Amino acid sequence: MNNWLIKQLEKIGLDLSNVKPSADTNIRILERGEKESIVFPMVSSVKSEWRILKWHFEKGQQVNYGDILCTIENTSLKEKMDFETYVAGTLNYFLREGQKVDQGVIVAEISGR
Repeated sequence: MNNWLIKQLEKIGLDLSNVKPSADTNIRILERGEKESIVFPMVSSVKSEWRILKWHFEKGQQVNYGDILCTIENTSLKEKMDFETYVAGTLNYFLREGQKVDQGVIVAEISGR
């Protein structure tokens, strides 16, 4: 699991002591024509619902590695998590604010500049 994701999930109080980080995230700037889907990887064993609370960028804006794309809220625990990007490019697709986010759902798509 990626280190940035582990840090975000620990912020909301999930016990990830048994999770081992894999190799560091492959930080990169997307080339023209390349696209990267940003997927919500929910790893909680607690059955809960997550929703997009707020977007920090608009469609067509440039994003860089480490930028906080959006804030996601766990509606049952009222916990919030900032969702960062691990690639740089142009934000060209994302879910609407308030939309439910399930495991494996594409939260956003970033394309090369």
